[in-house]
Amino acid sequence: MTVLPIVLLEGGSTQAAGRPQTSAAPGGLHLHQRVLHRIALVDNRVTQPSTPTTAAPTTTVPVTSPPTTAAQPVPTPAPVAQAVAPAPTTTTTAGPSHHQTGLATWYAWRSGQCASPTLPMGTTVWVTNVATGASASCLVTDREAANPGRVIDLDTSVFQAIAPLSAGAVTVTIGW
Repeated sequence: MTVLPIVLLEGGSTQAAGRPQTSAAPGGLHLHQRVLHRIALVDNRVTQPSTPTTAAPTTTVPVTSPPTTAAQPVPTPAPVAQAVAPAPTTTTTAGPSHHQTGLATWYAWRSGQCASPTLPMGTTVWVTNVATGASASCLVTDREAANPGRVIDLDTSVFQAIAPLSAGAVTVTIGW
């Protein structure tokens, strides 16, 4: 069967495989055209893909912009809070119910803690510098000797929150 098309294509004669071209097949095709037509249909089949390759339908949504009659203010971003190292404080929900004014000094002790001659251990004390209004809190975890005029000894970190260490002693109001 493969020889027949080669002969037909190469020969170009009016006869195909010994048959005259005048013999017509049903449908008006000559015999060699019908044979070539079958070969083309049988041997050159193109397989169709099993899934259709159509594009997904697209939809358009109309975009409307607000009318621009006047210049609209551009919103400014909210200010970003600066990260601040936490002060050595213990917050309480209620304000201090007792107050005392006197001198505060500093000494090397545990961060956020203080010493009092009279307050019970575990008491949270608010310390406010009378001159500047700066305040901090500390936790009573140590005892100090009773010195006239002194109300509290603060750890260096707490003292630095209300005054420079070079001050040595400052007048404070404590609340607990």
